[in-house]
Amino acid sequence: DALYLVTAKVKLVLTPSFGGTGASSCQTSGEKCLQGVYHHVERNDVNPTWKGMGRTRSSEQYADGIWYDYVTTVTFSQKEATPGMRSRLYFDGPEPGIDVLIDDVALRLAGEEHY
Repeated sequence: DALYLVTAKVKLVLTPSFGGTGASSCQTSGEKCLQGVYHHVERNDVNPTWKGMGRTRSSEQYADGIWYDYVTTVTFSQKEATPGMRSRLYFDGPEPGIDVLIDDVALRLAGEEHY
């Protein structure tokens, strides 16, 4: 198994269709923040395995309209690195009416400080 570090610059932007209280749930309560999701499927697998990469802790609240650093780790198993494995990485999370701007995404082996 190998531990990887996932980093990105992220900004949540309220759109005119946002029907909330004027701020995202991520800003007001630390909920529904951005989450990276890693999905892998074995060849001919009818029940794909979803593997969450992590999300900001509920105590971390980020102001809307401000760039912040998204940082999390994910462990890829030997099985997930074998030929014939289909993989997908995407970001999910904020409620409807919020645009997510993502820049400078990186996936690399984690350094010793992350073990």
